[in-house]
Amino acid sequence: MSFRKILILIPLSFLTACGGGGGGTSTSQQTPVVTSTNVFNFQSAWQKFNSTNYTKNLTISGSCSGSSTYSRSTVSQPQAFDYSDTQFPHPMGSVNPGYYIRNTEQIKSDFTGCQTYSSNSVIQNYYDAVTFAPYGYIGGTAYNGATSYQSSFKEFSAAVVLPSSLRVGDTGVVGTVYTYAISNFRKYGTPIGQTDVTYVIEADTAVTAIVNVISKVYDSNGKLALIDQTRYQIDSNNNLALSSIDQQYSDSLSTHIIMK
Repeated sequence: MSFRKILILIPLSFLTACGGGGGGTSTSQQTPVVTSTNVFNFQSAWQKFNSTNYTKNLTISGSCSGSSTYSRSTVSQPQAFDYSDTQFPHPMGSVNPGYYIRNTEQIKSDFTGCQTYSSNSVIQNYYDAVTFAPYGYIGGTAYNGATSYQSSFKEFSAAVVLPSSLRVGDTGVVGTVYTYAISNFRKYGTPIGQTDVTYVIEADTAVTAIVNVISKVYDSNGKLALIDQTRYQIDSNNNLALSSIDQQYSDSLSTHIIMK
């Protein structure tokens, strides 16, 4: 069994995709899921989350088993850019200079029961220097011990507005991320794929909620290749932690990878 690891974070990595929300234990051992009445400030939580180094060890289940380590570095100091520069993701505009911050996100995984036995995903995330709203990212994944990978350039088609007031049950649209090839470390050509990013706020405990960032990844032919659900737990003090990464691939084997 083989598969291709595709990251967002908001990601996007949006908000790609870190403590709570789990499963895998008996009902009697789980914290009861209740609906919090709290109002959560995701924008504040996101800024705090990206302002410190973060590491979490994850267990892989689903179509494969194994283990993963997720890490994210703190954001850099603000740096200036010109809007005409296509060397890294940033929103379109006309006022120069603009300012951005960035950090590095990595997921290293070892798999059992799959043809792919290891992967190492490394991406550079780019954000607005004031709001920490994501612009996009550059990076890729190396498989089975390889030391290099083919990078891609991904950027949002419009400015992202991070929500400052969220309740359980809220839903929203983050935006569309377009994927480009890279030439000389710059965006090249027309888009070769896109990712539509939305979110839903799920129940967790009386004082926490789960921010589920849903990324639907499409290939160059417009075919759905992957649905990634990256869940973050947010608490009453607006602290954010990674809960889980759930990836359902649209391959012939319907590969399903869960990391938590």
